[in-house]
Amino acid sequence: MTYFLSHWRGELSLKLSLWVNTVGLLCVISIVELILLSRLAIDPAYLVSISLISLFVTRLLIYPWQLVGLFRAIDQDFVEHRNALKTRGLQAFAVLTVLFTLVYSLEVIQGTVFHKQQLEIYSRPPDRLNYEIKIDKGEKQLRINGTLDIGITKAVRDVLLANPGLSSVALQSPGGQVYQGRGLARLFSEYQLDTYVFGECSSACVTAYIGGKRRYLGENGKLGFHQYALEPILRGYRVIFYDPQLEQKRDMALYKSRGVKPEFLQLMFDQPASGIWFPDHQELLESNVVHAPGAGEENSR
Repeated sequence: MTYFLSHWRGELSLKLSLWVNTVGLLCVISIVELILLSRLAIDPAYLVSISLISLFVTRLLIYPWQLVGLFRAIDQDFVEHRNALKTRGLQAFAVLTVLFTLVYSLEVIQGTVFHKQQLEIYSRPPDRLNYEIKIDKGEKQLRINGTLDIGITKAVRDVLLANPGLSSVALQSPGGQVYQGRGLARLFSEYQLDTYVFGECSSACVTAYIGGKRRYLGENGKLGFHQYALEPILRGYRVIFYDPQLEQKRDMALYKSRGVKPEFLQLMFDQPASGIWFPDHQELLESNVVHAPGAGEENSR
């Protein structure tokens, strides 16, 4: 506490106030903030929350302390050395830190506003559901067909809460929202559900599938992989905290945590977003993407 008060009062040396408390701390804050917003936050809700907290702590609490202490240290240095040129130069540099902080803050605010808008869009009930959720109580199986659109993770969670006896889920989907696929994977892992595929399961659907306790693939089942692309709704915006490459890395980490072999991880996103790669069953089994051939296929269609 004494150190913080000393800087605030301008009692520390100019070098310490300038290079450690101002320049050094600004660099550390910027790097940590970028890591939090671009790598650790995994969905828009987290991005909005972390952005707002970061703005409050770093811009409204820490930065005023940095700036006031620096100006006071500059004034104290002038009193001691009477070097007007040095003092003006340091004051100009302090003003530049204000401009840097404002510009970077505007970028963070821009990203926050955009993701808040996305959350508002995501929270609206869709005009038409592009997916179907069914329950086969005889098989104790949940069946999901269609695109993994906004809201499907919440819908599936509601079904699982209302039907505690379910033990597996059968997926058939061309893909959908990256966040929804990841959310479903967490749900399937949380509820210890086995996952089955008897038709096509591609892109975000495979991410959901990988969350299964045991993963089965039917004779006619196929898993499709390709690179992620910026969604059409995101195009035209400069969104600094949304990056398809980072989303791919997050899903690679998820696949790795589920036991998929490193050799396969390097191939997952080789196919361009405009195409799709369907590995053969043997490769999927050897890479531990699939645990075993699917049983009861006819009953799960």
